[in-house]
Amino acid sequence: MRIDPKTWLKSMDALPVAVFVVDDSIRPVYLNHEARALVSKPAGNSGKPLNERDLLHLLNIKTADSNQPYPREQFPVLRALRGEKASVDDIALKLGRKTRFFQVSATPIPAENDGPRFAVATFMEISARKKMETQLKWRNLELQSLIDQVSAGKQELRALSKRLLRVQEEERRHISRELHDEIGQALTVLKIKLQTLPPSGDDAHGEQAVSPKNMREILASVDHTLGQVRNLSMDLRPSVLDDLGLPAALRWYVDRQARDSSMDIRFQSLSSIDRMAPEIETACFRLVQEALTNTIRHSLATKARVLLERDPDGIHLRILDDGSGFDVNRAHEKARAGGSSGLLGMRERVRLLEGRIDMKSDSENGTRIIAFFPLSSPDGDLKEEGS
Repeated sequence: MRIDPKTWLKSMDALPVAVFVVDDSIRPVYLNHEARALVSKPAGNSGKPLNERDLLHLLNIKTADSNQPYPREQFPVLRALRGEKASVDDIALKLGRKTRFFQVSATPIPAENDGPRFAVATFMEISARKKMETQLKWRNLELQSLIDQVSAGKQELRALSKRLLRVQEEERRHISRELHDEIGQALTVLKIKLQTLPPSGDDAHGEQAVSPKNMREILASVDHTLGQVRNLSMDLRPSVLDDLGLPAALRWYVDRQARDSSMDIRFQSLSSIDRMAPEIETACFRLVQEALTNTIRHSLATKARVLLERDPDGIHLRILDDGSGFDVNRAHEKARAGGSSGLLGMRERVRLLEGRIDMKSDSENGTRIIAFFPLSSPDGDLKEEGS
């Protein structure tokens, strides 16, 4: 069945895309309604007949990204005249004051009896899609900028948190030394002076001396105060941590807690451990301090173990007890809501040093806190002393 030419032409004019049929010189020999609308709008068109101008110059075709003349050899119509099927979506046309974007597809029309070659090309407008793609591109750039700002903010916050912990530890060290050196020495001098007073009766100047009972009470009070000052000083910042390192400090602290609590608490160093970055030593000590404090106060445990080990990657710390356990997730929720911040503080100390911490607790197995600290962080600011 043959299609009436008029019917075919009407069908072509009804299409929502521009249709061009061009000869082997890219000169249009047929244009449908949408195509005729396109060629009537480009700025700078000469008055030459349509069939005397090739399609590239007729439409002043540009590349969408660079707004430069479209490369002739890559133009789909020329590729179709070479026998290829081609389609691109980077065509820009300046139509009046507006630039519009098109997807251009071209198909070769087989030549008859070695006659001239022809090609059919369709121009489908994709300006709305290009606009959305451009908006999406800018949104992605804005989003990436926000992500970069958040990342930078996190890095700044992490640096500030590290600085805050350092300042806090320095202040504790300062207060500890003041307590030990100033108040402790003053109380010691007071005790010595009290011991030199006559035990009873009048002294050489006829003044009433302190009775033996009162003397014992005063000396006992001074001894108690001295003990409290020493304990407070050691709790703020144990000098053994600065002087002898982490294993010695943990052994001293565990033995002290075992003595004061009457609980079976033991420390074991599973490998040889030299001095390391002060931040790591402090973080490990504070983790043990917080964990054992919680164990003694809340867990009803009978025994606890603190294990320290070093391998080529870093420091492994384990704190175990046989207590009644607790709900780890609920404890964290309470801490975030304003409750005790001990568990959050432990996690934060580990996070700031690029480490890992895992807390598990239940009534059957007690509590297990396992932490790992790398000996060097991505920030490059955790170096071993002497390295």
